Amino acid sequence: MDVQLRRAVRSGLAKGVRTSWELLRIIVPVYLGVAIFIRTPLMGWLSVVVEPLMAVFALPAEAAIPVTLGFVSGLYAAIGAVASLSLTAKEILTIAVILSFAHNLFVESAVTHRLGIPFGVVVAMRLGLAVVGGLAIRLIF
Repeated sequence: MDVQLRRAVRSGLAKGVRTSWELLRIIVPVYLGVAIFIRTPLMGWLSVVVEPLMAVFALPAEAAIPVTLGFVSGLYAAIGAVASLSLTAKEILTIAVILSFAHNLFVESAVTHRLGIPFGVVVAMRLGLAVVGGLAIRLIF
């Protein structure tokens, strides 16, 4: 193997390991936290509060956990939460579509605000698209 190829492979492997480590540092703790949380009395309380809203999208109350995590902290936390729940393919697809429009709302909306777009407009637009997307999945499938 020539020297350039060896360097490229070594560099690629190192970057892959670093990226995997960064993702695992987010996904594993969230997975464990959600797995514990859904077995506590707090989950029962949360279910009562969010069940009507989640029912609009044909999602179980527990789906509020990955959706909320995705809204607030991003997709990797949501992935960790989804992995710890027993959801159907349709439910996972619904969450994915919702979060494709409305993930990491605070950070990304702050960035667009710096570009001159009002924060409220960005959040309302993204949440509106998330609702439309979630309802579309419910109606189509």
